[in-house]
Amino acid sequence: MITQAGDARLAGWWRFMSAHALLVQRVGRDLAAATSLPLASYNVLCLLHDAPGGRLRLSELARAVHLTRSGVTRLANRLERAGLMRREGHPRDRRGSCAALTDRGRDQLRRASAVFVRATAEHFGSYLSDEEAEKMCQL
Repeated sequence: MITQAGDARLAGWWRFMSAHALLVQRVGRDLAAATSLPLASYNVLCLLHDAPGGRLRLSELARAVHLTRSGVTRLANRLERAGLMRREGHPRDRRGSCAALTDRGRDQLRRASAVFVRATAEHFGSYLSDEEAEKMCQL
């Protein structure tokens, strides 16, 4: 790593990136072990659940989960094969397609949410004061 000696902000950046990767790995491991649902899939189900009508355009979904269009297509294919979501045409744009949460996806999300909440509390939330958590919400 190329850093200037004494640059705490740059060192902090690298620590932050390392902590992020470790947290994603640990929460993802706990979630997959308990539910067989990968963290990226859980994220998509949460986004669909919170979206109006339980559906989002695939392009909106790609932006929200920080994936390329092809990456979100592959993830959507897996979720669709598992019966957790389905593709639908966009009601106002014949060229567009939406991802919609299925009843099975809603059930899987409900079961996985308790595991996710517990894992994030253990691996992340327990290290923050209430004030630090509030500050992070302002970022």
